[in-house]
Amino acid sequence: MRKEKGYLFPLFLAFLILFFISSSQIAVFSQESEGTENEEGVENTEEEEEYTEMPDTEDDPFVDIFAGPDDTKREPGLIGMDISELQLMGIAKVKGEYVGYVKGVDKKPYILKVNQKLRNGYVQKVTDNEVVYMQKVDDPVVKDKYSPIIIRLREEDK
Repeated sequence: MRKEKGYLFPLFLAFLILFFISSSQIAVFSQESEGTENEEGVENTEEEEEYTEMPDTEDDPFVDIFAGPDDTKREPGLIGMDISELQLMGIAKVKGEYVGYVKGVDKKPYILKVNQKLRNGYVQKVTDNEVVYMQKVDDPVVKDKYSPIIIRLREEDK
């Protein structure tokens, strides 16, 4: 059996014709899409992109989903501070009740009383040498929604 080689030339010729037709169409398309002339006759080759900001209702893909609440929306004073941001400076007895003196993250002094609300908890108890905070737990697995945090005065602070 002899193979015929006569069918390869027309196939090759058809391929070349299609190649040249498609490349010429690409060249025409690229010439049409090049920049336009502005009022001064200067050709603009850059395409102007319009920037639109995402509205607040859409999720931002670059925000850490595991981060805590937004720090920019804090209330002033103790109610806007976390328990970990307070430094116990002293405890005093005022009108038969113990109060704690703390320094906030803003370097201002504050007085802590029982049931004082903080950003992530509240003050449960103040004794002569310690302050007991109840810190909010955001773990859905944990049964208790608050965890006690005890801050004691050092002996030299008394």
